Amino acid sequence: MKISAGWLKKYTDFEINSENIDDIVHKLAILGFECESVEHIKNSFDNFCVGKVTECIKHPNADKLSLCKVDIGAETLSIVCGAPNVAAGQTVPVALVGAKVKDFVIKKTKIRGEESVGMICAEDELGLSDNHDGIMVLDDSYAAGTPLKELFGFEDTVLELEVTANRADALGYIGFAREFAYLTGTELKIPEVSLTESAEKSSDSVKITVLDPAACPRYCGRVIKNVKVQDSPEWLKQYLTSVGLRPINNVVDITNFVMLETGHPLHAFDLDNVAGKEIIVRKALKDEKFITLDGKGFTLNENILMICDSEKAVALAGVMGGLNSGVTQTTTDVLLEVAYFNLADIRETVKLTNLHTDSSKRFERGIDPNDSEYVINRAASLIRELGGGEILAGTVDVYPEKITEKSIKLRLSRTDKVLGFHIDKDTIISSLNSIGLKTEVEDSDTLSFTIPTFRPDITQEIDLIEEAVRLYGYDRIPEITLSTISLAPVVNREEKTADSIRENLRNLGLSETLSKSMVDGKYCTPFERKPVKIGHPLNEEMNHLRNSIVLSLLQTAGKNIRRKNGRIGIFETGKIFFYDNGDIREINSAAVLLTGKRNFQSWNEADSDYDFYDIKGISEEFLSCFGKNELVFSSGKCPSYFDSDASVSVFKNGSLIGYYGTLDTKTLEIFEIGQPVFCFEFDFAGIGHLSGRDEFRISELSKYPRVIKDISVLMDKYDNAERVAEQIRKTCGKLLTDITVVDIYTGDQIGSDKKSYTFRVVFQSNDRMLKDREIEYLLKNIIEGLKNDLKLEIR
Repeated sequence: MKISAGWLKKYTDFEINSENIDDIVHKLAILGFECESVEHIKNSFDNFCVGKVTECIKHPNADKLSLCKVDIGAETLSIVCGAPNVAAGQTVPVALVGAKVKDFVIKKTKIRGEESVGMICAEDELGLSDNHDGIMVLDDSYAAGTPLKELFGFEDTVLELEVTANRADALGYIGFAREFAYLTGTELKIPEVSLTESAEKSSDSVKITVLDPAACPRYCGRVIKNVKVQDSPEWLKQYLTSVGLRPINNVVDITNFVMLETGHPLHAFDLDNVAGKEIIVRKALKDEKFITLDGKGFTLNENILMICDSEKAVALAGVMGGLNSGVTQTTTDVLLEVAYFNLADIRETVKLTNLHTDSSKRFERGIDPNDSEYVINRAASLIRELGGGEILAGTVDVYPEKITEKSIKLRLSRTDKVLGFHIDKDTIISSLNSIGLKTEVEDSDTLSFTIPTFRPDITQEIDLIEEAVRLYGYDRIPEITLSTISLAPVVNREEKTADSIRENLRNLGLSETLSKSMVDGKYCTPFERKPVKIGHPLNEEMNHLRNSIVLSLLQTAGKNIRRKNGRIGIFETGKIFFYDNGDIREINSAAVLLTGKRNFQSWNEADSDYDFYDIKGISEEFLSCFGKNELVFSSGKCPSYFDSDASVSVFKNGSLIGYYGTLDTKTLEIFEIGQPVFCFEFDFAGIGHLSGRDEFRISELSKYPRVIKDISVLMDKYDNAERVAEQIRKTCGKLLTDITVVDIYTGDQIGSDKKSYTFRVVFQSNDRMLKDREIEYLLKNIIEGLKNDLKLEIR
């Protein structure tokens, strides 16, 4: 919210200047309005004056230029002008030699062979508006040579403030001035409205029907006839441009001015373009088309609130008007709209259209439903003052169920207990009264406050306590020493687990990522946990909460792949959300993702890609960080987003630890990834089933040689190799120091339903050299066990 110090002074008697600006910024921050920037605006118009065009002829060497003689009082200048509207007899603003116009300085020069001393200016060149249709023509009453600063010179200070989402009342100058008056000890001045109405009634010229009162609890309309639409006066243009708005015409500028003044958006319709002289507030039809005044087309749904006439939609309620419904230079009869819309309905429109306007920004936060009459009368009186016309009697006010003020009790004892220090009762009463709350003392401990409808954020006692301490001043809160505070560290087991997981994964050479929990719902579909949809998302790309960490890693991987990052080894920990028996669950989860190159080509090494055994190695190495655990590895029990032929689930004592393997290609298609991806996924609860880290031990390396043997086993295609490895370990005992799969063969020679695994086993003793007969005995026992116990064939 931009606050012009000059504009603010209309509502308080305090003047912001260079001497007090730092103190004001500091005090505003304590009050809850952090200042993001301070801009000093000074437009002194040095070397600019009023000129009279005494002669205007065609340039002899250019079709689109004119040679002008301009009287500036002390002398007459020759100026070459390219504006199409320049003519003899005009009074115009002139930039003299040395004047700075935008980014260049005016110099004496020749244009197409003709001398030009100065420049006749358009409005945008003077910084008064964005209009560059032609030169600015001034009122003839101004004398030649009058310094332009006497007409347009101004100096101002503009503060850009951060207004929190719950303070819609502070998005208007009157609402902010209420807080500023309390801060500076001055009196709030609200402009009085005086209307002269005609005998004709507004209700005779327009009919208003609200078909959805829940979405539009109040709608006011007022008609002003025979209005002259023209440029706004300079004071109004200056106010609007100082806060970044472009002046358009007096009627539109007044609606913007009153919106900024009161914080309540309003809209002006050309009554002649309102078919049937009727306004109908309704929800849009399915797939209804609408074009906004900026020329953008939208296809709507049944959740979008519309303002319509008897034939067509004329505005997106609370957001933006339609293409042909606004006020133009030909408008004579104006219909003013001041309404109160349900903030959830405005958010639906913003979500669908992605139109974020000054109007929607205020409606989305919740405005005052009971200031509509003041707002519409204030705008009507200004239109009559700046554009003439007749204000028709009364308003057409559809307000079937009045929204009333509520009362909330505040206990002083409760306030002291929550704050931990005492604020005097009279201080609480006077401070809250100063921002519009009314007080009734019920007893020595209880105050009853009536909450105005412009403060919908105050709903309960704790809100009153927060307001009391905010107005008291956070900087005045005393330091309190509580001797009962324990200095013993509080160990959060879940945080400790998360830290351990992240440390171990980083030690494995993986990069940590951090992603938003809010995602596009289409990415949730491959994952089996039922996703949670957000009721009022910020936009359509963040309409669900993620139901798997793998989802976030795939989004990150997709971005990196599109940016030609060839090696991706990442992990993430965080919350996931899903429905479980109708209730929303929130748990901590983690995942690892590998894709792309394991190694890049170099002079002594060929490049190679990540494969299943890389994710297997990382998973097993990670799990080993949590101690020696008897883990069971099983295929065929993984979620559907894993490839069923290349994935493994990990259990301990029947409890699931996690999954690892290759992701299914259909899942990858959703994320537009066309290369193999390998993942390891687990929940924190699964890690909790693992035992603690083993005690640190030192052991001597064996001085006796190792014996290495290979054993090839024919297995069913879907059989688990871990079952064979476990049988070999059980048979050999401590003499077996390592076992690994070194080859897998499939082909016609063994049948399409079979596969052959070659296991490499390593034997070694710490106290003797193994003899051949010992090795032969071990191999014999291994083969017999595989044949008899597992019914496997040895190749």
